[in-house]
Amino acid sequence: MDHLEKIKDVSARYQVATSTLRYYEKMGLLSSSRCKSSGYRLYDEDALVRLRQILVLRKLDISIGDIKKIFGASHADIVLAVLDKKVDDIDGEVALLHELKALVLAFIQQIRAIDFYNETDVKRLFDKAVAETTLVGDGGNLAQLFDTSDQLDGSITAIAVEPIASNGRCNMESFEIIKHEAYKFIGKSVYFRAGTPCGDAWFHDFLFEHSDWMWAKLDEMNAYASDITTKAALLTWDKYCEKTELLGFTYGKFMKADAPVPAGMDYFDIAEGYMGVGVFDNWDEGDHEYMVNEAIEKTGEYTPASWRFMGELLYGEGKYGYFVSCERK
Repeated sequence: MDHLEKIKDVSARYQVATSTLRYYEKMGLLSSSRCKSSGYRLYDEDALVRLRQILVLRKLDISIGDIKKIFGASHADIVLAVLDKKVDDIDGEVALLHELKALVLAFIQQIRAIDFYNETDVKRLFDKAVAETTLVGDGGNLAQLFDTSDQLDGSITAIAVEPIASNGRCNMESFEIIKHEAYKFIGKSVYFRAGTPCGDAWFHDFLFEHSDWMWAKLDEMNAYASDITTKAALLTWDKYCEKTELLGFTYGKFMKADAPVPAGMDYFDIAEGYMGVGVFDNWDEGDHEYMVNEAIEKTGEYTPASWRFMGELLYGEGKYGYFVSCERK
């Protein structure tokens, strides 16, 4: 019999979440068998070869849809077409970055021409630079700067969806698709048995109200802070479902992938990818997730990931965020 590896061993060996492996299977990219005694997914050598191919293509930022085309192709033309398109995409992004760099360098030269010794207030210095340099003088360079920046934002980091959604009780004031690096989500978790009623989600409120020590410790870890600076609540069903059938929430923060985990805290490794983020003016249990999922689908380029992580961004001051991981089609 061929050597078979359990899903947890494959996950550890290739640094891929078990949820991602299951997602690849659902999308028809990967196959496995089942252990009769434990029910674990098992992968043979052919499956591992295929997984390595998938991982290489994903590192090249090839979409799941294009990977399916590659694996379904009977000749090299499809593979070459997909890779040629990726090269064209990269060339376009590189050209925009060079254009933006040239504009920034021009702005630097204009600022340097100002008498710094007579302008000690940074904001007034910047306002003077904007008002007196050629970036605004003819309007052309400034328009070019905005246009170039917007193109980069659209191709690399975010896609806005209009109209912003409303259900009559809460409004989604903004939405974007964010391309993110790998994170480590660190915090404290509480769980409940899958399938049992949550009631008023007492675990949700209890954890948030009794976690001051955790927030203080994470706030001290400035060297490992990520670009997502708000507190957050991560729905943690996926990591625990396979072994314990427990669902729950982990309150904490997104930190850099190499952040150490303080004693007494839980963590989740979040692979690089995309997330849809909606900002709401009011809390409305249940509809936040639905409205973000719907907004992701409206982009036409992304879909909520079946292996998704999701949860709340805790802005305070009457603002509520909700995020859902997603995949490019």
